[in-house]
Amino acid sequence: RIAPRTMGLQPNHYAPMTHHPGFPKPGTLDKPPRGSLEDLADHLQDIIKQRIEVMTGFGNPKRLRDTARTTFERFDKNKSGALSYAEFDLALNSIRCGEGPIAPKRALFDRYDTNLDGHLSVDELVDGVYDLKPHPLAHKEFRRMLDRVRTEIVEKGGIHGVHTLRRIFRIMDDGGNNRIEPAEFKFALKDMGISITKDELEKAMTLFDKNKDGGLDVNEFTNAIRGKMNPRRIDLVRAAFQVLDREGRGVVTMDDLMQIFDPSLHPDVKEGKITPEQCVRDFGKQWDTLERDGVITFDEFLEYYRDISAAIPMDDYFELMICNAWRMAPPGADSSAHATRVLVTFENGRSEMVEIEDDAGLDVHNVAAVRKRLYMQGVKNVASIQTN
Repeated sequence: RIAPRTMGLQPNHYAPMTHHPGFPKPGTLDKPPRGSLEDLADHLQDIIKQRIEVMTGFGNPKRLRDTARTTFERFDKNKSGALSYAEFDLALNSIRCGEGPIAPKRALFDRYDTNLDGHLSVDELVDGVYDLKPHPLAHKEFRRMLDRVRTEIVEKGGIHGVHTLRRIFRIMDDGGNNRIEPAEFKFALKDMGISITKDELEKAMTLFDKNKDGGLDVNEFTNAIRGKMNPRRIDLVRAAFQVLDREGRGVVTMDDLMQIFDPSLHPDVKEGKITPEQCVRDFGKQWDTLERDGVITFDEFLEYYRDISAAIPMDDYFELMICNAWRMAPPGADSSAHATRVLVTFENGRSEMVEIEDDAGLDVHNVAAVRKRLYMQGVKNVASIQTN
């Protein structure tokens, strides 16, 4: 039996128990690894697994899983099968995994908050800890595969790359069940100029063919590629939708779009390739994705921007894009008048959102003119400017 004193925590990190036969030797888990937040989440997940092993006296796999599930379910106050972050944190403390930095705990919580409602699925957490159902973020080799494919999607398709790929998937999905064959999956990627190796395809099937019927779930794949939008970006999308939905109906029509979207500025309209009416229709189709009913709900609007978000690593640039596109001030700012904001990178490498104090008559796409206006208001040592 393990003496109670061996349960003590070392300061400033998730501490392992004193060495026990079958338990990792001291020093193997006492210091979190250097790396990304996902690496730290992996480490915390390993610590949870080791704690449960010690609690059960290194029981059989079923006992380990049942003990882990019971441990976390004790803090599920409403018996919903899911935990809030506060409940998750209490559960970690109960098995002495609660000390240490918040970021790894938050990263692990977010990993299993699959529907983005602020609650972690206990079943998915337990399945992930014991690797019963591989999670896209729970293994480095899976993360590397997804990162490489995501990078190529953005390189080939720009900020609309994920959106374009989802449209191709819908064409390939002739059964309408969000599942396609491996050969169809490879063809869809190839159609965008993206190659995938045999090993990467096998990894994708491991992750996204969960019922083992030979089909790949394209919704789960695109969700993994997109990742999760943080609260700041979701608030920006919600604010943009409210700009369009002036009457608070919860839906946006083409007329609402026309109030703000100016098709005459679109390059294809300027060149006579399409009419302004065609431009507006194409513009609207980008959001009317969940149901083809001619109106855009907030969920459809958010889905579109989830696709866009995957291609924009910087929150400030995402804010710049959406605020300028819909002529709005950021949430919490003075909305009485919209002022143009640009993302300025200074010569020392620092980036900052800067509001142009006097943008009357300014062509924001003319970088030289924007640089001059900024210089006149005292913004100097500018290396580059992004306006949209």
